[in-house]
Amino acid sequence: MDRNIYILGAGFNQIVSDWDGLKPPMSKNFFQTILRSRKYSEEFYLSKVKNVFDYIEKNWGKTKNDLLKQEFNLEDVFTKLQSELRLELQKKRTKKDIVNELFLTNFRLEMMLAEFLSEFEIHSVRDKTGLLKEFGKKVLNENAIVITFNYDCILEEAIESASGVNVNAPNSYLNPEGPFQNKEVPEEELPYSHHNWNRPLGYGIKFDEIQLQRAGISTFEKGGRFYGHHKNKLYDSRILKLHGSLNWFQYWPIRKFPIFPGQPDKLSPEKMQEIILVDGHWHFNDPPDINGWIINPLIITPVLYKNEFYQNQPFIELWKQAKNYLSECDKLTIIGYSFSKTDTSILRLLRSVFNQHQLRELVVVTRHKEIANIAQKITNFSKPATRYNDTEKFLKTLKN
Repeated sequence: MDRNIYILGAGFNQIVSDWDGLKPPMSKNFFQTILRSRKYSEEFYLSKVKNVFDYIEKNWGKTKNDLLKQEFNLEDVFTKLQSELRLELQKKRTKKDIVNELFLTNFRLEMMLAEFLSEFEIHSVRDKTGLLKEFGKKVLNENAIVITFNYDCILEEAIESASGVNVNAPNSYLNPEGPFQNKEVPEEELPYSHHNWNRPLGYGIKFDEIQLQRAGISTFEKGGRFYGHHKNKLYDSRILKLHGSLNWFQYWPIRKFPIFPGQPDKLSPEKMQEIILVDGHWHFNDPPDINGWIINPLIITPVLYKNEFYQNQPFIELWKQAKNYLSECDKLTIIGYSFSKTDTSILRLLRSVFNQHQLRELVVVTRHKEIANIAQKITNFSKPATRYNDTEKFLKTLKN
């Protein structure tokens, strides 16, 4: 079966702006953008991430003022941090103070990235143009596959909005016995979500623990029971997030709050392997938690060497699905993706697929003609690609 497939890069999100008029940052302008934000340039926040900026100044000689004035690639920082940490851990005599400092710096930087990006999601709902919602409608109507390298959930917000509010709430949800009843979620509530499009069914993978997508008190359900319901089958139309997502988490064996009587004092190895779907909330660089245990977003941060991370679940499965769907692709639309030379895995995947499969149509949304040329060459597309200069112009065509 032929498929319409969309590949989204960071440029897709540039239609969104926050209260300060800032757009979601890309790797090359992350520091420049975050230091222009009122919240993140306040001294209280900067004091929480002092070790990040100290590390940059020590290794590259760039102060916060320098970073504000010029682009500096986030990938360089993560790559050096993780390389140094790996080398230190491989030594026969590991220096704990060095390991702890590198780990903390990487942790703080990852929290900066996750928290800042996550705050743009609410602004996608404020999109007065309606263009994001229009794109969400198109994905749903075409039953399309979306392959994305973005961590945020801006696309998910658009699809939910396009799908509309689910008015068929079950009686047990509308008339609960009490808001604090610690009882099993009724069977009829398992497939219910506030929107007609239900996030846990849209990612092409099954989660071990799920925050049910409904208003009110956060309610969690085990993946086995959730997906065991006959109505909770994974959608054919999928968002394949090849670098992870800000609402995918794993437990860390670190407490954020003290343990109360009767609570376990450690997590089992099985628990730490679980993948959780939850709306995480950061607060001034403090991580989210579940029942006092810190949870960490399951994302592949911008690093030069990403291939080793693709060998772990759920990324093995996601890349496998991406290859299978691309092999059936009839029309490919690439929006805001720059074909970075360091993203060797996706470049290799596209070459291998389109050496054996011919596209009928190729659309590239970019202001750079050379990127459109790369897309045409790497997909072996024999005709000129259809090109739009920016995302907004492309999305406006969807209304016609």
